[in-house]
Amino acid sequence: MIFLRDEVQAIGCSFFALISGELAMVVKKQVHAFTLVELLVVIAIIGVLVGLLLPAVQAAREAARRMQCSNNLKQLALAMHNYSSTHGRFPPAYIRVYFQPAQTNTDLDQERRGNWGWGALLFPFIEQTALHTNLNVGPVTFASNLDVVATRTMLQTSLSMYRCPSDDGPLLNVDRVVRSHANTVNYETTTSNYLGVNNTGTVDGNPPAIRRGVFIRDQGTKFGEITDGTSNTFCIGERAWRKMQSTGIMGIPAAGLAFGCRGQATGVQGDFGIMDVVSAGRFRINYNQGVVTRLKRAFSSNHTGGAQFANCDGSVRFISETIDGDMQVSQQSLDADPNSTWENLIAISDGNPVGEF
Repeated sequence: MIFLRDEVQAIGCSFFALISGELAMVVKKQVHAFTLVELLVVIAIIGVLVGLLLPAVQAAREAARRMQCSNNLKQLALAMHNYSSTHGRFPPAYIRVYFQPAQTNTDLDQERRGNWGWGALLFPFIEQTALHTNLNVGPVTFASNLDVVATRTMLQTSLSMYRCPSDDGPLLNVDRVVRSHANTVNYETTTSNYLGVNNTGTVDGNPPAIRRGVFIRDQGTKFGEITDGTSNTFCIGERAWRKMQSTGIMGIPAAGLAFGCRGQATGVQGDFGIMDVVSAGRFRINYNQGVVTRLKRAFSSNHTGGAQFANCDGSVRFISETIDGDMQVSQQSLDADPNSTWENLIAISDGNPVGEF
C-alpha cells in the first residue's frame, strides 16, 4: 500500500509539473510581441512595396485619363463630320461680329466682346442641342448672352467633352475674360483644352493658303479643300492650363475657351482673341522656354512627352514633342512655310501629304 501511495504521489507530481510547464509556455507565448527591430523591418518592407506600387497606380490612372482625352477628341472630330454633313463644310474658327483690327486700348468693347467659336457651333452634334437653343447661338451674340444672368450661367457650364482629364485648370477661364455687349463687363466663361488647328506659322485669322490649317475666321473648310488627305491633316489639338518651364517657373498657357473668343484681331502676341479657340504650329509642342506670349499660342498638354491631336478623318494620334518641326534652339520654327513633318500635318493643302512618321 505504501508503495502504491508513493507511486501515485510521484505520478501526481509529474502531472502537476507537466501542466505547470504547459501553462508557463502558454503564458510565455501570450506575452510575446514584436521587437523594435522587427517592427522597423516590417515598416520598411511596407514602404518599399508602396514605393513600387504607387508609380504603377499613377501610370494606370494617367493611361485612363489619356484614353478619355483621346475619346473626347474623337467625339469632337466626328461632330465636325456631322456638322459638315449638315452645312457642307466644317465650322469656322469663329464668327466675326465684334472686331478690332489692332489693339488700341481705346476700344475695349470691340477688342474684348465675345464672338461665337467652333465649340458652340458644334453643340447640336454633341448632344448639347438644348444649350445651343437656349443660348440662341448665331442670332444672339456671345457677348449679348453675357448681359443676361440666366444665359451667362449657361456660359459658365461645365462641359466635360471640352476638357482633358489630365488637366487641372479651373472650370472658368480667369485669364481669357470676355466682355459683355450692353454692360461692358468682363466675365469668365468655360475653359476648353481643345483648340482648332489654324496655321503652320503663328495664329492668323486668314493665313496664306499654303500655310492654312482647317480653322480660319468666318469661313468653314470643305472636305474637298483638304487635298493632303484627311488622315494626314490635323483638325484639333490640345493646350494645357499650366506647364512647367525650363526655368523652373510654372507657365500659364491658359488653355482656351469652349464657347468662343474675344474680338481683338491682332496686338500683343499671345493675347488676341482668336487664340481663345485655335492654336498654330510656330512653336514646339509643350514649348517650355518661359515666354508667356508663346505659351499661349502653342499646343501643349499634361501627357508626358507630347500631346494628342484629332485628324480630319476622326482618328486620334499622340504626337511627340520632338517631332520634326524645323525648330531652332528657341523652340520656334525657322520659318512659317510647311517644310517639316509637323508643318505638313497642319497645312491642309501644301502638296506634301505625310505618310508614316
